[in-house]
Amino acid sequence: MTKLQTGWVKVELGKITTKIGSGATPKGGEQSYKTSGVPLIRSLNIHFDGVREKGLAYIDPQQAAKLDNVIVEEGDVLLNITGASIGRVTVAPSRYDGARVNQHVSIIRLIEGVVPQYVRSFLASPAMQNFINQENYGATRQALTKAMIEGFSLPLPPLAEQKRIVAKLDALQAKSFRARSELSKIQKLIEQFKINTLKCAFEGRLTSRKQVSLDNMPASNSAPLIALWPIPDSWSWYRTDQIGHVGLGRQRSPDNHTGSSMRPYIRSANITWQGVNTTDIKEMNFEDADFERFKLAIGDVLLNEGSGSAREVGKPAIWRGEIPNCCYQNTILRVQPQLCTSEYLYFYFLFTAMNGGFASRSQGVHIQHIGRAGLAKYPVPLPPEAEQHEIVHLIKSAFANIEQLSVHVNRTLELAEKLDESILAKALSGDLVPQDKNDEPASALLKRMQAKRESIPQKKHGKTKRETVMSTATEFLTIKLEQWPVEGINFQELRKEFPGNYEDLKDAVFAFLSGKSPQLQQVFEETSSAMIIRKRA
Repeated sequence: MTKLQTGWVKVELGKITTKIGSGATPKGGEQSYKTSGVPLIRSLNIHFDGVREKGLAYIDPQQAAKLDNVIVEEGDVLLNITGASIGRVTVAPSRYDGARVNQHVSIIRLIEGVVPQYVRSFLASPAMQNFINQENYGATRQALTKAMIEGFSLPLPPLAEQKRIVAKLDALQAKSFRARSELSKIQKLIEQFKINTLKCAFEGRLTSRKQVSLDNMPASNSAPLIALWPIPDSWSWYRTDQIGHVGLGRQRSPDNHTGSSMRPYIRSANITWQGVNTTDIKEMNFEDADFERFKLAIGDVLLNEGSGSAREVGKPAIWRGEIPNCCYQNTILRVQPQLCTSEYLYFYFLFTAMNGGFASRSQGVHIQHIGRAGLAKYPVPLPPEAEQHEIVHLIKSAFANIEQLSVHVNRTLELAEKLDESILAKALSGDLVPQDKNDEPASALLKRMQAKRESIPQKKHGKTKRETVMSTATEFLTIKLEQWPVEGINFQELRKEFPGNYEDLKDAVFAFLSGKSPQLQQVFEETSSAMIIRKRA
């Protein structure tokens, strides 16, 4: 166990908070949201770099009134407690003062003398993120309960040192952010470098041949086509179907799900920007005649025939015989080149796909398709055979250099991330900023705040009533356990059945979810995007 610095204490989060709680989704779900009004902060808005406005929902005053127990205040720590984004955390800025949160976000309100940004840094640290996402918390998509959050143990420095740590982290993280931003710009430029290299290659500028104007463009005689740009006088424009055979794969139908001639086939999911991915290969029945028609051969150029993303349309790869006796589905187009090399045609199609050439000529509304006919007539600039080999060599050489740059950028980003993690670890261990013996120890701060709490008169009548109702909520759940639905039940449904106070029911549910022998478990159900409470076996 790491030794604490002088003046630091180890404390559970529940001991330094005045509120930990999550909200709910208004009745009617997303259909009940308004275009303006009171902001409803959801898990998609919570990010480590702040509250993002994209996707922010709004509710009216009547809906907001039902969530008055989860009013956001400036400085609240907001923590995602369910789903894939469990553990994402930030601090509420002043512009969200008065907002509400839904059931996937917890408000953590700290006592005076604890800096919210320090607690946010603690929760965002790699150690805490790993802890939150371990099997008992994130892997099974269970929620972080109030009891779990209260039990988080954090190292608490003196107030003055908290402020120094936060100020130092802000300064260092600002520098890191600027460095990452510049590196991200380089990453974007790398793809543009590739596009520019390919553009030069297929305009003839890599091999420095003399170009002719579009008006005097040489082309094959057997079919008319559109010349896309000037090319050298020794080159000619051809249709793709003049260069080689163009084919569309075999349609998948229920009749072919089984049979005596089951064979592997490639589909669009197997075509990546890095080549053919064979980790997930399907099979269907190909009788001998179909097998001969759709069997892939080494050197076939394969293209993604259609996609919902314009950038993915026409994405190419070369078949290199990765799987014996493999066929292809009708989500794939195939060209078997005869007048050029496979690599030359692949790089030309790569340029066309990356530059949006296929997308601009594709058809369809939601899914954009090239189609066999569309690819067959697509223009290809063709140089003499020797020059094709030279172009391919020059492209590979340029791409190798570009890839080296990409490797260096990615490595630098990884180092920056490790540096950020190291800085955060130093901050939480007390090694980032110097200690000051004149700082009031954190233990004295906690004693003072405890004394302040105890000095506040308690409303005995309210407390007695609260305990009585809480007991009623516990009895309600105990009886409900005998007939708990197998598929589970959400909290809103429980709330409709329970006639008492919302907070009492919520506390009782938390009690049943936590403790040494929890009787309930909370699971995030992806199909309904809702938290379901199920009885433990």
